[in-house]
Amino acid sequence: MVFRREVLDMVPVGANQRLWEYLCRSVSALCEQLAPPSSADGVRHQLARALASAEGGIPTLDDVARSLGTTERTLRRRLEVEGTSFRKLVEEVRRDRAADLLARSSVTETALRLGFSDTTAFSHAFRRWFGCPPRELRGARGLRAIKGRERGRARGRGDSAPRYTLR
Repeated sequence: MVFRREVLDMVPVGANQRLWEYLCRSVSALCEQLAPPSSADGVRHQLARALASAEGGIPTLDDVARSLGTTERTLRRRLEVEGTSFRKLVEEVRRDRAADLLARSSVTETALRLGFSDTTAFSHAFRRWFGCPPRELRGARGLRAIKGRERGRARGRGDSAPRYTLR
């Protein structure tokens, strides 16, 4: 079936303009929700899933690219366009997960679950992220201090010296 352009552009006699506008807004909102997330979001999701699995550890860039249906080179290029890298995203996901894991696990177990080769490497990274060793902030009191620091950054204190409030 073929229709002329003029016929397709015609407004039906009983058309409801308000309903049409409502439907257009609804479709636009749904399209935004269903739009594919950025490549960085997809990588974050895959990394968080891997860390939450029973085995823990960090998948390779190639594994993540394959799970996202692309190649390593394409994923690397997309992340670069978005202003980030696989290494930065791994660091971000590990940092976010570290505080939660430490509240429930030992330092050694947390290090292994986050894919670090040993506790020393984890301790160095933790010190870089939070300004103190993991043993100092282990447990509920430490977790509150970390969360307080993150809230402080969100309020604009930036990357100044660590400010912890242990209660």
